[in-house]
Amino acid sequence: MRLIRWIPLVLLGGCQTMVPIENVTPQPGRTVVLHLQEPIEFQAAEARLQNLVRMRGLFMTNDADSLIVRATDLWTASGNRHAALGARMAVPRSNVSQIEEQRTSAWRSALIASAGVAALGLVVFSVDAGLGGEGPGNPGPRPK
Repeated sequence: MRLIRWIPLVLLGGCQTMVPIENVTPQPGRTVVLHLQEPIEFQAAEARLQNLVRMRGLFMTNDADSLIVRATDLWTASGNRHAALGARMAVPRSNVSQIEEQRTSAWRSALIASAGVAALGLVVFSVDAGLGGEGPGNPGPRPK
């Protein structure tokens, strides 16, 4: 039963796509991926990561020369992914080569919803056929 609770989340996760945005600042609270032109360094309490080339997180705000992101994932030049655990990072705009924003795809959502309705209909039909199908009828009075 616990697995059934996670199925809608997994299916709806397929409705999310990353879309590149050009010359637009994302809305605060949106999930974004920043691709960097030059690798940067990240210093946390006890960890130090070098050669970061990409980061994913929630866009917080921006000022005149930087974007502020609450990072969740960081990627190094070698391709390794590291959890950032919500670290607040300020990235200079001049070092950002591309910004991708997470968006919900309407047609994927509709397709998954249609498949879910069809699956539910099949379950109802199969249960109905198993319980309420034609039987032998009334056997008559019981013998004494």
